[in-house]
Amino acid sequence: MSAFIKTKTQVNLAFRSLQNAPGFVASVMVTMSLTLATLFVVFSLVNTYFLKPLNVLDEKKLYVVEQEVDTPAGTHSGYQSYKSIIHWYKTQSSFDKLTPVSPNNIILTSLPGEPKVVATFAMPDYFDIFKVPMLLGKSFAPDLPLEQASDNVVISEQFWQQYFDRTPDIIGKTINDGERSFTIIGVVAKSFESPYMFYSGKTDIWLHFGSDQRFFNNGEWDNPWDNTYKSLKLVGTAKLGTTKENILKDLDDRIEEIRAEWLEGYETSIDFRPLVTPYRTVELGDKGHLSLFLLAGTLGLLLIAVVNVCNLFFSRALAQHKTLALQAVLGAKRRLLFNAILTQTLILMASSVAVALFLSAWGIKLFKQLATGKLPLVQSLTIDINLLAVAIALSLLLAYLFALVTSRLVDYKALKNQLQSSGKGSVNQVSARTVKVLIATQMTFASLLIIFACLALTKTHQTLERPMGSKVDNMYSFIAFIRGENDVLSVTERFDKNQKIKKIFEQLPQVERVSTGNSPVSLRITKSNLTDMDGQATDFIPQGWVGSDYFEHSGLKILKGRTFSDEALRGEKNEVMVTQSLAYLLDPSGDVLGKVYDGHEPKNEIVGITEDFNHPNYFDQDKGRHIWWPSRPFSYNLIVETKPGYTLDQEKVLSVLRKEDARFNLWEYRSLNDEYERIIYMDIITLYLSYILAAFTLLLASVGIYGVLSYNLGLRRFEFGIRMALGAKKAKLYKLLIKDAIVPLLLGVVLANIITLVIYNQFKASLSPWLSFDISFALPAILISTGIAIYASIRPMQKIIKAKPMKALRNE
Repeated sequence: MSAFIKTKTQVNLAFRSLQNAPGFVASVMVTMSLTLATLFVVFSLVNTYFLKPLNVLDEKKLYVVEQEVDTPAGTHSGYQSYKSIIHWYKTQSSFDKLTPVSPNNIILTSLPGEPKVVATFAMPDYFDIFKVPMLLGKSFAPDLPLEQASDNVVISEQFWQQYFDRTPDIIGKTINDGERSFTIIGVVAKSFESPYMFYSGKTDIWLHFGSDQRFFNNGEWDNPWDNTYKSLKLVGTAKLGTTKENILKDLDDRIEEIRAEWLEGYETSIDFRPLVTPYRTVELGDKGHLSLFLLAGTLGLLLIAVVNVCNLFFSRALAQHKTLALQAVLGAKRRLLFNAILTQTLILMASSVAVALFLSAWGIKLFKQLATGKLPLVQSLTIDINLLAVAIALSLLLAYLFALVTSRLVDYKALKNQLQSSGKGSVNQVSARTVKVLIATQMTFASLLIIFACLALTKTHQTLERPMGSKVDNMYSFIAFIRGENDVLSVTERFDKNQKIKKIFEQLPQVERVSTGNSPVSLRITKSNLTDMDGQATDFIPQGWVGSDYFEHSGLKILKGRTFSDEALRGEKNEVMVTQSLAYLLDPSGDVLGKVYDGHEPKNEIVGITEDFNHPNYFDQDKGRHIWWPSRPFSYNLIVETKPGYTLDQEKVLSVLRKEDARFNLWEYRSLNDEYERIIYMDIITLYLSYILAAFTLLLASVGIYGVLSYNLGLRRFEFGIRMALGAKKAKLYKLLIKDAIVPLLLGVVLANIITLVIYNQFKASLSPWLSFDISFALPAILISTGIAIYASIRPMQKIIKAKPMKALRNE
């Protein structure tokens, strides 16, 4: 009981002591709460990515099956054909539960506005593997055969809300795509997070895999071996005792049954093999590295904040020196004084962590809003037991650290002497060496964070400032079609009708200009390759289908040659155009005009070379290379530019089309400006976060350096007063400052640059998607941050020099 009373008394004394120092308490709590809240948000991401079990069936045995193909141009991984996936699905013997998954866009003509939605085609095992929570109804019957089309559909809760206003009798209602009708049998709860690897986690409805007409189409057309899809994969749980190596061998053995057919159907392939990867690895992609970079940055912030708070505790100890001295004279042991300090630090850190957890809850909510659809597993972020354990551990660790550092720097003999001398003289509780270490440490971590923020800013600015190769302001792109028209009208008739529709839009009063084609300004891209007459094929290159008037309209210059001929647009000649970077890839001289390459059609003549098209999201991979195919009249592809101040929405486009022909449907509609903003969304977020990180880091470091020097120089006021009274010049005092502060500060900057160079050179390949070094951007940032830090170092000395020597001698 006595121990409890002692503890209670000590806590009460600590509370009263802290109540007498509101400025100190506020400074510590604001610094630590903001820093820890940032750390907790980032840790929740790292926790979700690497520590917390995923909400899937038996994650340790869950694998993703893809294919890897060797071609003369290199090895291509992660692009699958329907024939290979279905063959593996039918013949494998390694999985307990297995589903092919393939999302696609479909138009639902029965709904208002005829929206284009994302449909995920999968087998019944999908709902078990991903633990899909059913809000209403049920999923597909478990005995539904692969090849059998089903007229059942499962919808998402958001879809139910948006198109059916959450009507309670939703089960049994139908939706249709103009050709087929589907009966709603279930609603998936909004808590379900669809796998990010499929269309960035976007799913509106689920259909049976046998209903996917890209393969199961009653023999209307054949989906060949070389027609591959990145979003088509097999996902399954391995049988008990089956390893990854066993699965690879099983699937590789199955290839032998179809090897000849596969090689014949995929003419440019040399060899192929299955690719089996743990589910978590595929789901995270390269985003796991990003979370670790963020964690490293926030840990750097935490270290700077810790040093700053140490400075505050030094100042706090100085303010309490008489109390501590009195306790020491009265016989208080070092342990008792340490416990008193520890109680105060525990109260402060526990309070700071509590506030940080509250702030991080809102921070996680904001992060979800910003990153949903841009990063995987975002909806799984939460304050869980792992985060609470880290918070409690940090609270105890930081409290002990601050108490230990403060007590170790208290010279108890000096405290007694100070009490006996009525506070006269210099009681230097912090050695010059400690001050130098604190300054160098702070500047090292601050410079590291600022430099890496600068590298991220450089990369982002390069992306945002690089000319894309297309106008986007007041520009709209759409694809329209009429079902079955291609079977009725000839190519020439369809071409003429395309031109007629184009003229109708040109005559609209709000329209400035119209061109033919499908704009490449899109979040998603498609790729193909070119094969020369010797059989040498390029790697997969982004492609676009455009008309002869596209280049002048979009602002992309033709550097050599000409645009497409009308014969090419009607399919009478096979022509192709390439960007300048692709021309140099095809021929080191760049002289490829007139050369012939196989592509979608055989023997395509290169008739023009354009400027590069630099897609912001894919420039690092493709370096501006792009293939331009002639936009032939299989559908109605138009790019419309409106006059300033006017817009063109989806309803207006469909209305104009149906005035000409009521059978028109709209497959795709994009505002190019809105699409471009979606493309650069993460770059904009990175830009703001990098500036905030750099500014916050510089602020923390400057305040910390100012604090430690102000504290140390304050303890040496008596010494400086004597020096000034004896005639010491300002230059002499500044020389002392250079030795004690500026040199360690510059040493920290140099050390940070060395560490940065080592890390950047060692991990350049991994860091290149996010960081880029540019001396013209990095050098000013380093100089400015160093200059601000030097000013923060000089300012405390200026205050002492401006004061009269007698005031310093009296410690006023």
